Amino acid sequence: MSKHAEPTGGFAADPGALLRWQVLGVCPLLAVTPTLVQGGAIALTFTGVLLVTILLVSLLRDWLAPPLDVLFHVLVAAVAAAAAGYLLGSVAPALREVLHWYVPLLAMNTLILREASRGCGRMAVGRALLAASRCACGVAACVLLVAIGRELLATGGLCADWDLLGIACARRLLPWLPALHVFSEPAGALLGLGLLAALLAAWRAPRRGE
Repeated sequence: MSKHAEPTGGFAADPGALLRWQVLGVCPLLAVTPTLVQGGAIALTFTGVLLVTILLVSLLRDWLAPPLDVLFHVLVAAVAAAAAGYLLGSVAPALREVLHWYVPLLAMNTLILREASRGCGRMAVGRALLAASRCACGVAACVLLVAIGRELLATGGLCADWDLLGIACARRLLPWLPALHVFSEPAGALLGLGLLAALLAAWRAPRRGE
């Protein structure tokens, strides 16, 4: 198989390839995560949608023959995302209003959902959930790190949008840092993702030489 072919075998096949799939799928989410609050909401919601989807797929794996399995993944993810939107609206209606239709957009991240569930047909429920949790943690960490970096560079602090949760916060952590407003725009998500990728590459470079 060519090294550029689609990864197979689920989570254990190729961690590097899976990370690339995660980044591709998470790009739409990053555009609406300019603050820690919004990034945290998206990360938690995505984690819930992914785990619910994988749980149901693993429970019904014996009855899901291709191509019905793909259709089932998408339908379950859509229902789970809609339910997450209603739950978010009941807990934090102001935050739900800001995120608006981006919460249902979680169901469209089928690249991650498909790759995450690829090995579920051969996994027990517990192992499938463990593998899905690893994938969800990777995506959530990426979203949160980019959101934190964007808010710090754009405002010098991490206090934006806490009022959406009814929490007062006005402290600026980096008062000496000039405001880079480009990071509060959707394009700032790509810049933030590029910075994160560069930092990870710099961190891994010495380890490759060992």
